[in-house]
Amino acid sequence: MKSSSHSGLAEVPSRTRADSPLLENARLESEMVFGNSTQQDAVDMSRLGKKQQFKRNFSFISTLGFISIYMATWEFVLVSLGLGLVNGGFGGLFWTFIATVTCYATIVASLAEMASMAPTSGGQYRSDSAVHISEEVSDASLTVPRVMWWSFLMNVTLGIIMLITMLFCMGSLEDALAAEVPYLQLFRNTGSTSMALALTIILLILISAGNITTLATTSREVFAFSRDRGFPFSAWLSRIDGTHLIPFNAVYATAFWSGVLCLINLGSTFAFETIVSLTLLALLSTYMLSIGCVLLKRLRGESLPSARWSLGRLGLPVNAFAFAYSGFALVFSCFPVGLPVDTSTANWAPAPTHTTVDHICVTYICVSYIYVAYIYVAYIYEAYICESYI
Repeated sequence: MKSSSHSGLAEVPSRTRADSPLLENARLESEMVFGNSTQQDAVDMSRLGKKQQFKRNFSFISTLGFISIYMATWEFVLVSLGLGLVNGGFGGLFWTFIATVTCYATIVASLAEMASMAPTSGGQYRSDSAVHISEEVSDASLTVPRVMWWSFLMNVTLGIIMLITMLFCMGSLEDALAAEVPYLQLFRNTGSTSMALALTIILLILISAGNITTLATTSREVFAFSRDRGFPFSAWLSRIDGTHLIPFNAVYATAFWSGVLCLINLGSTFAFETIVSLTLLALLSTYMLSIGCVLLKRLRGESLPSARWSLGRLGLPVNAFAFAYSGFALVFSCFPVGLPVDTSTANWAPAPTHTTVDHICVTYICVSYIYVAYIYVAYIYEAYICESYI
């Protein structure tokens, strides 16, 4: 075995698999393994060119709880009850939910495999909360994809239980449709005002807790993109507090802009809902982009980064179905939710999506030579690699 020594900071990552081999047998600096980090965490961070900056406080159980609160499946089965009843009634609501979670399982599995390939706070900058706390999870390349999968199954199970219970206790469809807030009608059917109030408070507490986990994971994504110099004021946003090892600046910025967006609702509910509607199309678009890249590699027979949680031979069909379903859902997410259609009931999601994509394209074309060529380097390589045996 021939050893080679590398010291100092490399400015950019290797562009090929051959130039950046997996370092299973690497001798890594001892300071890269601290807190609850495992040797595999150090190997993964070194392979991805990142220095360990967070304490790895999350175990499998705590991460599972974090993501389960974030997903809030059964809670939003209640909150979004109205649209499902209008469009499908009791039977349509139930079977659409079953079909959706079954198809969505392929997306979760595809994203979980990619999380195992790149267990950092940035990952592939796609959307899944577990990925963006990867640098705070012990044995992340195995724990994070497992949590993504099992939290999905657990939340789906709770969602089905809640949905069945709700449909049997709702009463007549006419009463449910006549209610201004259908889930409150369900609570009133308990026959106790105190019980209805208690259930509503519990629901609000859980949704509020979900918002806190959303803030936590979104701030880590902001931190990761700033660490790669993708945001303005990246040096400030990517700063880590030396005492608590938390990206407080990213947290503050995320909370501030979330508050600013909420203020729009005070002036115009229509404008707020139009902006918020961008999120679904943005999510589905990122799923198609990230899963599509992996699918293309598999179709070409090219090698993929090592993944401890791998789909194996099922990778190609699962990725293909996930990509197709994302496209299907993307198209139908642009349709109005009811008839007749007017300015108040139209689905305006395509408008902000198209505007955002146009803005991104124009901005990239205008500043790519200055900003991309001289400032932003995709996936900044910053980790120290001491000795590797090739």
